[in-house]
Parts: sequence; C-alpha cells; structure tokens
Amino acid sequence: MLTAPVIYLHQPYLEQKCDQCHLAGRGEELIATGSALCLKCHSKLIENAKFVHAPVRDGRCDLCHEAHKSTERFLLTRKGQDVCLSCHKLAAMANVEGHAGMGAAECVSCHDAHCSNEKYLVKARQ
Repeated sequence: MLTAPVIYLHQPYLEQKCDQCHLAGRGEELIATGSALCLKCHSKLIENAKFVHAPVRDGRCDLCHEAHKSTERFLLTRKGQDVCLSCHKLAAMANVEGHAGMGAAECVSCHDAHCSNEKYLVKARQ
C-alpha cells in the first residue's frame, strides 16, 4: 500500500499570509528580491557570519529551497546531499581533503548550508 508523501509548507503560505512575501493585490509580484526577501524573516541564519554560502549571498535561496511547499524538510528542492551535489560535483568533492569515501554522508553533518565563521562553511567544533 502506497502512502501519500508528507508535504512541508512554508508557514506564511500555510496561513495564507501571502502579503508577507507578495505585494498585496499585485499577484505574484514580491515585496523584495533575492535573499532580501527570505532574510526579512530569516536574518538570524547569517547574522554576524564570517562566511556566507554563495547562493545565500547572491540572493539565490531558490537553488536549494522551494518558496511554498516541498516533499523535503526545510522546503528543500532535493533529498539530502543531492541538494549540495547539484552544484558541487561528487567527483570533484572526492578530491577535497576529508571527503574521500564520503558515500551518502549528509554534507550538513560537517558543513552549515547557510553560513559559518569557519572557512568552507565548516560547522563550529563543539
């Protein structure tokens, strides 16, 4: 028996608060562009960070996240490391120190997807 996929919804979309992202009465027109739109609510993600992931810095949150809904947690566009490997090719990653034999390991177990105070977005050591 097949089960329906879990659908994750962006909170403003779920609550039909479209004007948190869209200009009221202007259809799909957004109140801001690029990451400026996302950072209106999610600014703490990169606050005071020394290094910011290029898609975030360049206003391309949409490369990794869906705006309204997704079958992946955090509104991701793909599963697990497939998000990262859509830009960072696996063959190239295998040659980077510490990545040989990484297999299906989740990139976010060592790296922060948005920002870090450590080079290469490595998570702070606990």
